[in-house]
Amino acid sequence: GFDYVALGHIHKPQSIDKRIKYCGSPEPLDFGETDEHGIIEGTISKQNIAMEFMPFSKRKFIIKNITIDANMSYHEIVDKIINCDKENDRSKNLYRIYLDGIKDSDINLGIEEVKENIKNEFYYIEIIDNTDLDYDLDKIKKENKDNIIGYFIEEMEGKGLEKPIVKDALYHGLKALFKEKVNL
Repeated sequence: GFDYVALGHIHKPQSIDKRIKYCGSPEPLDFGETDEHGIIEGTISKQNIAMEFMPFSKRKFIIKNITIDANMSYHEIVDKIINCDKENDRSKNLYRIYLDGIKDSDINLGIEEVKENIKNEFYYIEIIDNTDLDYDLDKIKKENKDNIIGYFIEEMEGKGLEKPIVKDALYHGLKALFKEKVNL
C-alpha cells in the first residue's frame, strides 16, 4: 500500500521492486565498497512511479591486481603500476594495488620508495607486494649443498620444476627457509 519505500543502512544501491529501493551511500567508505555509488532520483504521482539510480560519488575505491615477471626492470614495474587504470581518473580515486608474480632477486622493490616516486600520479595509493623472488637455484644450491636448503632444492628439482605447482612450492619453501635462516 505504500507509494514508495526508501530503505537505508546498506551501502550498496539495490532495488527490491519498483516501489522499494536501497539508495546506498552517495560516497564509498572503504575498499570493501568498489561498486558504483550515488543517489536515487525519482518522481511519485498517483499515476506513476519513476525511480532512477544516479551515479554521484566524487571518488571510487579501486582494487587492481598487477602481475609482474622476473624479466621486468624496476622502471617497467613502476610504469605498470602507474598505467594500471586507463578508465578512471587516478588523481581523484583511491587505489589498492596487489603485485603478484615473480620479481628479479636483484631488484629492490621497496614499496615505500615506489609510493614516494609515484605520489604525484595518484590521489591515494596502497601497494601490497605479494611477489616471490626469482632465485638463482644453481648458486643457492651450491652455497647450501650440505644443509636443508640445498637438500630441499634437490628434492624439488627431482619432482620437475617445469610443473608450475612444483615451482611455486619450491619458491614458497625457499622463502620460508630463508626467513628462518635469517632469524637464527
